[in-house]
Amino acid sequence: MNASDETKETLEKFFSYIQREGGPKAYYRDRKGNKHYLDRRYSFGKLRVLLLSEFGAFRSLCLLPGGKRISEAIMIEADPDEVIKEIDIKPKRAGGPGRKVKYAYIEAVFDLRADPRLERLDLNDEVAAIHSITDWLDEWFDSAANVSGEIPKRSLLAPYAKKIYDHLQNRPSIEGR
Repeated sequence: MNASDETKETLEKFFSYIQREGGPKAYYRDRKGNKHYLDRRYSFGKLRVLLLSEFGAFRSLCLLPGGKRISEAIMIEADPDEVIKEIDIKPKRAGGPGRKVKYAYIEAVFDLRADPRLERLDLNDEVAAIHSITDWLDEWFDSAANVSGEIPKRSLLAPYAKKIYDHLQNRPSIEGR
């Protein structure tokens, strides 16, 4: 499975939770709406993550001993909040409207859009063009530095310069507009 170590650890906690004798039971509903409980042993082994997949085609790869494939959604008889509390999942960071941006990258890019030097930029030499754009962004931050005088390092400006260069490369010609 292509997942972070944190995700794998959380899944392991979840599977150990549903493997408990008194833990919540997993089930699926057939087309008639009848519940069919899954034996706890399905939460062991290497294919157990497929059982939780949101895609029925992946779930159907798991063949039950009776020969039935599970393409229906698997559900757990437990309140999600209870499960989260029980396996002690903590969010990476507190929720909110977003994080505060330290540097005004968006403002810098918008101001640079009106810079006449962009029209004269040689787009045939990518390295030189990105270097020039990085210089211009650096100049903008020097002139618009906040009270603390902090400006981003060139290494932080280079990805923005590359995006600006790519945009300039891909924009339609004046005749095509």
